[in-house]
Amino acid sequence: MRGHWYFASGVTLASDHPIPGLFPIPPLEHATVRVHFHALPVWRDAPIDPATILRREPADTALPAALEIGWVAGGAGTRFQLPDGAEFFIDADGANVWCRWEQAHSVDDVVGYVAGSVLGYVLRLRGTLALHASGVIIQGRAIGFVGPSGAGKSTLAAACCATGAALCTDDVLAIGERDGGVVTWRGGDHLRLASQSVRGVGAVLGRPPDWEPATFGLVGPTWDKHMLPMPAASRRFQGAVEGAVQGAVQDPIPLRALFRVTPHVDPVAPEVVRVAAPEALLMLLPHTSSAHLLAGTQAARSLAQLSRLVERLPVYRIEFGPGYEQLPHAVHAIRRALDD
Repeated sequence: MRGHWYFASGVTLASDHPIPGLFPIPPLEHATVRVHFHALPVWRDAPIDPATILRREPADTALPAALEIGWVAGGAGTRFQLPDGAEFFIDADGANVWCRWEQAHSVDDVVGYVAGSVLGYVLRLRGTLALHASGVIIQGRAIGFVGPSGAGKSTLAAACCATGAALCTDDVLAIGERDGGVVTWRGGDHLRLASQSVRGVGAVLGRPPDWEPATFGLVGPTWDKHMLPMPAASRRFQGAVEGAVQGAVQDPIPLRALFRVTPHVDPVAPEVVRVAAPEALLMLLPHTSSAHLLAGTQAARSLAQLSRLVERLPVYRIEFGPGYEQLPHAVHAIRRALDD
């Protein structure tokens, strides 16, 4: 495929359209995943098999679906139909992704999904454990932040980067094993933050003069999140980035720990508590990428992978009260836990 070549989360991607936020690489003979924005599979008109629907909203089959994901009739692959009209077709072995969108939108409206939920599902199809998480690199080792949507994973990662950490990933944390240890890979060089989070992080961490949402482009024309390039953005707070990793961006990075982010409704000081493996398994299970889209042997393999992970890696719960002014204290609590 001629076009654009990238690395993200342990895989190489070849695309016929730019994918902002991923690491560009020179063309290779083969790519792990090929992304097609300007072509569709031969099975593009095959309906989703009602017996293999993986997710549907609303769940009442008598109503039109705003979101529907399932295997198409014949089993050639899965079809994602999203509420905004975007569609993604992913073949059975996760080697190809095709994209389609409504006339009211553009390719730039759908490209933002590829580096997030679509890539997470592709990794799971290929047998890689992946968490819906943000991650940073501190002193050469990665840590990941998991939690429900809106918990502040990306905001906490931004706060860490503003105080010297390097960005590892912002949506998909791929996990593997190398030489007896647990590793991850860099997922991209941008953070995605809503306008209020951009302002909030800047306000409590010594905002540079031009630190405003308008300074940073949107993920896509219809998105409500901005793309903050790292480490350029973090260097505007602090010149040195202590977590910078030597070597190529494709190199695996040792994974040090995972933190489950739990915002507290009361104005409590940040607290970090290490949890035992059984509790950690239950905490992380809902935050594995595409957990609700796996079935049968895939689901069983995912559970086995996660069970091994929590036996080998420290998992913490971090709770802190509302308000961006808690961020510096949360970062301090995380660093203190890593030093213990």
